[in-house]
Amino acid sequence: MRNLTSRHILIMLTVLAIGLRLGWGVSRYLSDPLLVDFGDYPLYEDGAEHWLEERDFTNSLFLVRPPLFSLVIVALGNNPLAVLVFNAMVGGLITPLTYLIARRLGLREQLALVAAALYAIDFVAIAYGAALLDSIALGNFFALLMVLLLLMIPGAQHSILYGIAAGIALVIAAFTRPEVYLIWTGLAVWLLVIARQQWRAIAAFAAISFVGIGAWTLHNGLVFGNYSFSTVSGFTMAFYRAASVERIGSGDDIETVYMNITYRVEEKIGNDPTQATPDTRWGYHAAPADVQSALFTVSREIFAEYPLVTIATYPVGFVRMYALDPPFLRSGDPPVWLYGVVAYNWVLFVSAVAGLWLAAWQRRWRLFWCVLLIAGYFTVGTLLVKNAGMVGRERAVLTPFMTITAALTIDWVVGRLSRKAT
Repeated sequence: MRNLTSRHILIMLTVLAIGLRLGWGVSRYLSDPLLVDFGDYPLYEDGAEHWLEERDFTNSLFLVRPPLFSLVIVALGNNPLAVLVFNAMVGGLITPLTYLIARRLGLREQLALVAAALYAIDFVAIAYGAALLDSIALGNFFALLMVLLLLMIPGAQHSILYGIAAGIALVIAAFTRPEVYLIWTGLAVWLLVIARQQWRAIAAFAAISFVGIGAWTLHNGLVFGNYSFSTVSGFTMAFYRAASVERIGSGDDIETVYMNITYRVEEKIGNDPTQATPDTRWGYHAAPADVQSALFTVSREIFAEYPLVTIATYPVGFVRMYALDPPFLRSGDPPVWLYGVVAYNWVLFVSAVAGLWLAAWQRRWRLFWCVLLIAGYFTVGTLLVKNAGMVGRERAVLTPFMTITAALTIDWVVGRLSRKAT
């Protein structure tokens, strides 16, 4: 044990992370595949089958969901178990990325290992990293790799290579999960503030990000007539965020609310709303430009009709996003151990917030602003379009940053206890 180095510990934590994800995901899959299939995976399978048959991206699915995960399914022979194993292994590999980002943000080795350990055992990361939902693990891996590469730009001798690599990582992440596709704008500005002398590397990052995101947006415009990177936000805002607000504000049941929103959308695009059925709204996922515009317009109108409800539901969405009130607490009779998971989620969240405050107090400005900008982007972006239907996976990309700032809190608490003991 005396010869155990940080590298050895990190390798063991990575093996632990992969093992926990494989154990959780594979055991549940072998028990019942539906336990790890949360509904979206068949859509990606459809995309994979379309690619195999047509060798193009003209299926309307690709207007909603960029194609990379469907191509991964193709590469793995459309074998759900192989895809599950792939997701679990990639999710586990985020553990060393967490350590490396923590080190780049100024944490000493021991604290960076604490952050990596917290990520390795995090239940949200395990449960949704080893699942057949979409590739949360793959998208998050490349989003975090982008952050790591950007943090290597200041002071680097060949910084432009890091900028290029970071741009490529951003594009891969966005082509896996669209939520990340605009973050490069804020990060590029922040980097210019802290490392203006490396403007060429930052420009390379921004240029590759812009071209990659723009290329897919152009594809959607030419093929589907909608110059949008993804149409998922319009549907989500209308039928998750606005529907929740109207249900509370009007007192109507949710199915009535869904139909009211559908009627309003149909009317705005010039269709006869009386011809709409409960299934009509599912056609809005891959929305033409006029439908997408109508979805956003109707959502804004509902928010304006019920402004107090709109404001009041933000905290509800926030709590759900960070898995502080997971859905299993609101239904059935969950096993006792799941209450331990909820307690852990609360401890991690409070520790993470406290750690962010400590970062500012200790003038760790690079850590503070990096975490705040990234957490702000994903939190605000999520809450603008969604508050219902959240299960905690929405904070998955933020978990490594939460464990990094939580490690600061742990260090502070341990230090205080040590001083009291002496």
